[in-house]
Amino acid sequence: MSFGAQERTDKALALRRGAEANLAFEERVRILRRQQQDAEQKTILEKLEERRWIIQAVTEMLKKEGVLPSQQPNLITGASMQDLLDWQEQVEVSRGIIVDRLQDRYLDHEQRQKDYDSGRWGREGEPYKPVEPNDKDVVAYEIITGQTPHQSVEPTWKDCVELYIDHNKSASQRTAHNQKKHEQRVWSIADDLAAFIGSGNKQVGYTTQLDQFTRLMMRGFPTYCSKRHPSWKTATYNKGITLLSAILMQVSMCLNYP
Repeated sequence: MSFGAQERTDKALALRRGAEANLAFEERVRILRRQQQDAEQKTILEKLEERRWIIQAVTEMLKKEGVLPSQQPNLITGASMQDLLDWQEQVEVSRGIIVDRLQDRYLDHEQRQKDYDSGRWGREGEPYKPVEPNDKDVVAYEIITGQTPHQSVEPTWKDCVELYIDHNKSASQRTAHNQKKHEQRVWSIADDLAAFIGSGNKQVGYTTQLDQFTRLMMRGFPTYCSKRHPSWKTATYNKGITLLSAILMQVSMCLNYP
């Protein structure tokens, strides 16, 4: 067999292995999504579990293809230069397939045509749609290029409040009446913070991810509260701040934040 024929055979084998691993992965994803149909109803812990599962599944998929960075042949341990070149070629084929799928999925063809028609295309870069972090191909690209995917997910402010209420409820010994009053207090101060960070729009504030909170932004919250609740006593304000601190501490503990 000629070198060119062997090269085509190796590429075909890499493509077939990738397709088989991809089909197996897709089936596992379908099973997972049947168990948790509505993404909007997932708790932050369920989102975290899904994120970690996807990273693990993608890693297993790439391992079966033999293209993980940790699987690179090592000349020191006896691998030949040809082994190394073959592995690098296999990685490049797999990476190319992943990139092609990502471009097909996220390239905004309509915007690209508009840019082309207006003469902007080619100078400002390709127009892409927002990327879904849990997309298996996004995770696969990160891994195959030697990056370390984030093991966690960034909770929204609403995720934080719901997580705190759920864990606090199970740990406390309140009566049903007192629990309801406690939750009302929590949501009241949470609403204030949501409205503040959302510039008056609570819905926007509740969908703000925790990593978007800044010290500078939070320094303005006391002034906001004093104007919104001029009748509040210092003790009332302090109770609200204590609740906010408890919410953030609970999230840190549950999601293993530093």
